[in-house]
Amino acid sequence: MALPRHDRFAPREVLRHFLQDLPRALRELEHSVVEMLDSSWDEPFRRRAHDMAQVLADASTASGLSDLGALLRAIASLLRLRLEDTLAIQVDLRKKLLELLGILKELRLRSEDSAQK
Repeated sequence: MALPRHDRFAPREVLRHFLQDLPRALRELEHSVVEMLDSSWDEPFRRRAHDMAQVLADASTASGLSDLGALLRAIASLLRLRLEDTLAIQVDLRKKLLELLGILKELRLRSEDSAQK
């Protein structure tokens, strides 16, 4: 039984939509990570940022963006740590997350620039 036309997306169409929405999703992730850091690793903020990073990592890798997927997996791995696991390394962890966010922002800005051309 064939699916109705509106329920089927060609893989290229799904990829096009993903790439189109990716810069906005990355901005949201950047905001969520900073919000989590500002909240002193508050659990709801940590969980939200982690979930976003993990989903974006999986989607990026599945879309053939392996470098971006690897970067997002690194961010997700750090965000997997709970507050009690980070107390001794909070300063270094914050620095590393901000460093990774800087790289992520550079990639995002490049993708936005190339999309505008």
